[in-house]
Amino acid sequence: EAELETLREADHKETLRPLLREQVEHQLRDRTVPLAVGDFLRGPWVEVMILAMTSKELGEDESQCLVNVVDELIDSLQHPTSLEAKQQLRDLLPDLTATLRKGMALIDMPPHARATLMEQLMAVHGRFLRSPPRPRPELTPEEIVQQMREEHVESQWLHSRSDVLDTGVDDEGAHTYFPIWSFQC
Repeated sequence: EAELETLREADHKETLRPLLREQVEHQLRDRTVPLAVGDFLRGPWVEVMILAMTSKELGEDESQCLVNVVDELIDSLQHPTSLEAKQQLRDLLPDLTATLRKGMALIDMPPHARATLMEQLMAVHGRFLRSPPRPRPELTPEEIVQQMREEHVESQWLHSRSDVLDTGVDDEGAHTYFPIWSFQC
Protein backbone atom coordinates (compact mmCIF):
# COMPACT_ATOMS: atom_id res chain seq x y z
CA GLU A 1 0.00 0.00 0.00
CA ALA A 2 2.77 2.46 0.93
CA GLU A 3 4.72 1.56 -2.22
CA LEU A 4 1.65 2.20 -4.35
CA GLU A 5 1.15 5.60 -2.71
CA THR A 6 4.81 6.46 -3.30
CA LEU A 7 4.44 5.54 -6.97
CA ARG A 8 1.29 7.66 -7.26
CA GLU A 9 3.06 10.64 -5.70
CA ALA A 10 6.04 10.26 -8.03
CA ASP A 11 3.76 10.02 -11.06
CA HIS A 12 1.82 13.07 -9.91
CA LYS A 13 5.04 15.08 -9.53
CA GLU A 14 6.14 14.05 -13.02
CA THR A 15 2.76 15.19 -14.35
CA LEU A 16 3.05 18.57 -12.62
CA ARG A 17 6.63 19.30 -13.73
CA PRO A 18 5.94 20.05 -17.44
CA LEU A 19 2.73 21.94 -16.61
CA LEU A 20 4.54 24.19 -14.16
CA ARG A 21 7.48 24.72 -16.50
CA GLU A 22 5.02 25.76 -19.20
CA GLN A 23 3.36 28.15 -16.76
CA VAL A 24 6.72 29.68 -15.81
CA GLU A 25 7.63 30.08 -19.50
CA HIS A 26 4.33 31.87 -20.04
CA GLN A 27 5.00 34.16 -17.08
CA LEU A 28 8.53 34.94 -18.34
CA ARG A 29 7.40 35.71 -21.88
CA ASP A 30 8.11 39.31 -22.90
CA ARG A 31 9.73 40.04 -19.52
CA THR A 32 13.37 40.83 -18.91
CA VAL A 33 15.09 38.94 -16.11
CA PRO A 34 18.72 37.93 -15.61
CA LEU A 35 19.52 34.59 -17.26
CA ALA A 36 20.35 32.99 -13.91
CA VAL A 37 16.94 33.99 -12.52
CA GLY A 38 15.11 32.55 -15.53
CA ASP A 39 17.05 29.30 -15.14
CA PHE A 40 16.27 29.28 -11.41
CA LEU A 41 12.54 29.75 -12.02
CA ARG A 42 12.45 27.04 -14.71
CA GLY A 43 14.46 24.57 -12.65
CA PRO A 44 14.76 24.69 -8.87
CA TRP A 45 11.69 26.87 -8.34
CA VAL A 46 9.52 24.45 -10.33
CA GLU A 47 10.65 21.81 -7.83
CA VAL A 48 9.64 24.15 -4.98
CA MET A 49 6.18 24.60 -6.52
CA ILE A 50 5.79 20.83 -6.97
CA LEU A 51 6.66 20.34 -3.32
CA ALA A 52 4.29 23.15 -2.31
CA MET A 53 1.46 21.57 -4.28
CA THR A 54 2.02 18.01 -3.09
CA SER A 55 3.28 18.37 0.47
CA LYS A 56 0.86 17.61 3.25
CA GLU A 57 3.06 19.50 5.73
CA LEU A 58 2.60 22.94 4.14
CA GLY A 59 -0.60 24.89 4.63
CA GLU A 60 -2.57 26.19 1.66
CA ASP A 61 -1.60 29.83 2.30
CA GLU A 62 2.07 28.94 2.62
CA SER A 63 1.93 26.84 -0.54
CA GLN A 64 0.20 29.60 -2.47
CA CYS A 65 2.84 32.12 -1.40
CA LEU A 66 5.55 29.83 -2.77
CA VAL A 67 3.72 29.57 -6.10
CA ASN A 68 3.13 33.35 -6.25
CA VAL A 69 6.87 34.01 -6.00
CA VAL A 70 7.23 33.56 -9.77
CA ASP A 71 5.17 36.66 -10.60
CA GLU A 72 6.51 38.63 -7.65
CA LEU A 73 10.13 37.90 -8.55
CA ILE A 74 9.63 38.68 -12.24
CA ASP A 75 7.82 41.92 -11.38
CA SER A 76 10.55 42.90 -8.93
CA LEU A 77 13.12 42.63 -11.73
CA GLN A 78 11.39 45.19 -13.95
CA HIS A 79 12.81 48.69 -13.56
CA PRO A 80 10.38 50.82 -11.50
CA THR A 81 8.57 53.38 -13.63
CA SER A 82 7.48 55.70 -10.81
CA LEU A 83 8.31 56.63 -7.24
CA GLU A 84 5.26 54.64 -6.16
CA ALA A 85 6.54 51.55 -7.99
CA LYS A 86 9.92 52.04 -6.36
CA GLN A 87 8.29 52.12 -2.92
CA GLN A 88 6.24 49.02 -3.75
CA LEU A 89 9.48 47.22 -4.63
CA ARG A 90 11.05 48.36 -1.36
CA ASP A 91 8.00 47.06 0.56
CA LEU A 92 7.94 43.73 -1.35
CA LEU A 93 11.57 42.75 -0.90
CA PRO A 94 11.59 41.51 2.74
CA ASP A 95 8.70 39.06 2.21
CA LEU A 96 9.93 38.03 -1.24
CA THR A 97 13.41 37.34 0.10
CA ALA A 98 12.04 35.33 3.03
CA THR A 99 9.83 33.25 0.74
CA LEU A 100 12.69 32.61 -1.69
CA ARG A 101 14.94 31.49 1.16
CA LYS A 102 12.22 29.22 2.54
CA GLY A 103 11.61 27.62 -0.87
CA MET A 104 15.31 27.07 -1.51
CA ALA A 105 15.62 25.43 1.92
CA LEU A 106 12.63 23.16 1.22
CA ILE A 107 14.41 21.62 -1.77
CA ASP A 108 17.83 21.63 -0.07
CA MET A 109 19.32 23.89 -2.70
CA PRO A 110 23.09 24.01 -2.14
CA PRO A 111 24.16 26.99 0.03
CA HIS A 112 26.58 28.30 -2.62
CA ALA A 113 23.80 28.35 -5.26
CA ARG A 114 21.44 30.09 -2.81
CA ALA A 115 24.04 32.75 -1.98
CA THR A 116 24.90 33.36 -5.63
CA LEU A 117 21.26 33.85 -6.61
CA MET A 118 20.54 36.14 -3.65
CA GLU A 119 23.64 38.24 -4.42
CA GLN A 120 22.50 38.69 -8.02
CA LEU A 121 19.03 39.70 -6.89
CA MET A 122 20.43 42.14 -4.33
CA ALA A 123 22.58 43.75 -7.03
CA VAL A 124 19.63 44.28 -9.39
CA HIS A 125 17.23 45.42 -6.67
CA GLY A 126 19.86 47.72 -5.16
CA ARG A 127 20.49 49.32 -8.54
CA PHE A 128 16.74 49.86 -9.04
CA LEU A 129 16.33 51.40 -5.59
CA ARG A 130 19.32 53.73 -5.99
CA SER A 131 18.48 54.95 -9.50
CA PRO A 132 15.61 57.22 -10.52
CA PRO A 133 12.44 55.61 -11.87
CA ARG A 134 12.46 55.03 -15.62
CA PRO A 135 9.12 56.17 -17.11
CA ARG A 136 7.62 53.91 -19.71
CA PRO A 137 8.06 55.21 -23.25
CA GLU A 138 4.94 56.36 -25.04
CA LEU A 139 3.55 53.65 -27.29
CA THR A 140 2.86 54.24 -30.96
CA PRO A 141 -0.64 53.39 -32.25
CA GLU A 142 0.79 50.27 -33.90
CA GLU A 143 2.35 49.14 -30.60
CA ILE A 144 -0.95 49.71 -28.79
CA VAL A 145 -2.79 47.52 -31.33
CA GLN A 146 -0.09 44.83 -31.03
CA GLN A 147 -0.32 44.93 -27.22
CA MET A 148 -4.12 44.58 -27.39
CA ARG A 149 -3.77 41.56 -29.71
CA GLU A 150 -1.26 39.92 -27.37
CA GLU A 151 -3.48 40.54 -24.34
CA HIS A 152 -6.42 39.00 -26.21
CA VAL A 153 -4.40 35.90 -27.12
CA GLU A 154 -3.10 35.67 -23.54
CA SER A 155 -6.60 35.89 -22.07
CA GLN A 156 -7.77 33.14 -24.43
CA TRP A 157 -4.79 31.00 -23.35
CA LEU A 158 -5.56 31.55 -19.67
CA HIS A 159 -9.25 30.82 -20.10
CA SER A 160 -8.57 27.69 -22.12
CA ARG A 161 -6.73 26.26 -19.13
CA SER A 162 -8.18 25.53 -15.76
CA ASP A 163 -7.32 28.02 -13.04
CA VAL A 164 -6.55 25.12 -10.75
CA LEU A 165 -4.28 22.13 -10.93
CA ASP A 166 -5.53 18.77 -9.74
CA THR A 167 -2.97 17.99 -7.06
CA GLY A 168 -4.04 14.41 -6.51
CA VAL A 169 -6.29 12.39 -4.32
CA ASP A 170 -6.61 12.99 -0.60
CA ASP A 171 -6.92 10.33 2.12
CA GLU A 172 -10.66 9.95 1.49
CA GLY A 173 -10.19 9.39 -2.24
CA ALA A 174 -11.41 12.84 -3.30
CA HIS A 175 -9.44 14.94 -5.77
CA THR A 176 -7.73 17.98 -4.29
CA TYR A 177 -7.15 21.15 -6.25
CA PHE A 178 -4.68 23.98 -5.96
CA PRO A 179 -5.59 27.45 -7.27
CA ILE A 180 -2.81 29.03 -9.31
CA TRP A 181 -3.81 32.65 -9.86
CA SER A 182 -6.45 33.44 -7.28
CA PHE A 183 -4.60 34.02 -4.00
CA GLN A 184 -2.53 37.01 -2.94
CA CYS A 185 0.09 36.71 -0.17
